[in-house]
Amino acid sequence: MIKRPSISRRRLTIAAAALGAIGTAMISPARAQTWPNRPIRIVVPFPPGGAGDPLSRNIGQRLGEQLGQSFVIENRGGGGGTIGFAEVAKAPGDGYTLLLAPAPFAITQYVYSKLPYDGKKDLVPIGLIQTTPTVMVVRPSLGVSNLSQLLDLARKQPGKVTFGTPGDG
Repeated sequence: MIKRPSISRRRLTIAAAALGAIGTAMISPARAQTWPNRPIRIVVPFPPGGAGDPLSRNIGQRLGEQLGQSFVIENRGGGGGTIGFAEVAKAPGDGYTLLLAPAPFAITQYVYSKLPYDGKKDLVPIGLIQTTPTVMVVRPSLGVSNLSQLLDLARKQPGKVTFGTPGDG
């Protein structure tokens, strides 16, 4: 016959209380932290004074008023915006670093052969804040009146049609 070890009532009560406390801690819902509880950065990937600068400052001011938290604008110019893009891609994904991503963001992966980030994996879009209409103009003497005609002309005369653009790509 196997003899059972004797457990005192006191030890049994202490063990039950300990297990109860551990179980309660394990099944208690985690308390959500209030967001934001510290200043938020908005990274503008171009030098101060550019088109994105006043826009980001206006957005930061209005969000700050609505959320009761400071929004700090940081200009990280250089590399056609890629320095600022990389800064945000390396930041923790905690919602405290935002990127004002202008149009060049969409084409940098095609313009640069090697980037320190993957725009599709490292960054997530959260909203559209502005659209900018783009107009294409040509000399009247070129003899085209729409984009389709311009492309046909460029195909028929490779290397003869040139263009200018104020941005990347």
